[in-house]
Amino acid sequence: MDDAARQKLKDRILDEMAETQERIMSLEKATEAVAPDKALGRLSRLEAMSDKSVNDAALVEARSRMEQLDVALSKVYQRDFGVCVTCRKPIALERIMALPHANQCVACASKGRLR
Repeated sequence: MDDAARQKLKDRILDEMAETQERIMSLEKATEAVAPDKALGRLSRLEAMSDKSVNDAALVEARSRMEQLDVALSKVYQRDFGVCVTCRKPIALERIMALPHANQCVACASKGRLR
């Protein structure tokens, strides 16, 4: 991977990190506890608790994504970044752009092969 591709990838990761951070902040507000005495209008307390549960799961996923992006960003300029850990062949740039934390090529990942 050349320097221009690495810079493009770094920019993509930073953009996605900003989007993910906004999502985390939104989900943190959505997962605040619903006070028992709070009037909910047409939304029942049970529905509010269900929504909170869904948002809690989404928040965990968003935080995990942020960690993956942070790791990818820290490795983007390492010599072996973009090289499959299983077969040691280059990972397609399109795959890395879609999944910056990917450490396997499509062939190895689809076979479920791990190093």
